[in-house]
Amino acid sequence: MSVEFRLLVRESLLKSELMSAAQISESKNLENFGNIESLWELGDLRLRFLKDRDQIFFDLGSKFDEAKFFIFDDIALLMKWKDLDEIIKAVEPLDLVSSLCFIKRDYDALTDLLSKKNYSSTSARLEAISNQKAQAKFG
Repeated sequence: MSVEFRLLVRESLLKSELMSAAQISESKNLENFGNIESLWELGDLRLRFLKDRDQIFFDLGSKFDEAKFFIFDDIALLMKWKDLDEIIKAVEPLDLVSSLCFIKRDYDALTDLLSKKNYSSTSARLEAISNQKAQAKFG
């Protein structure tokens, strides 16, 4: 797989003081411009890093639902790290280290929100946020 991408992710995790994250898988899709997906675990959280046409995206999930991930912008709205206007007007995603620093800062709250006990209600809130964002963006 892509050693460079893995090193970029590892370096970003180290810079944001999330050294305990462990990579669990990586895959590359040769048909789609060589897109790469790298999955990591950090306690009960799952981190998904996507490289799509040289842009890096970061999603967050829970080990209680390994198939579902929430895009960082929706998490940022839920946690009030960013407001809707900021996200809609953004040309590029927030850089990876800055995104991960938010995760580090609010790790306990995120772990609680994505815990088995709270997962369903958090997922529903994030779905509503995603719909609200799409409505504001596309009308």
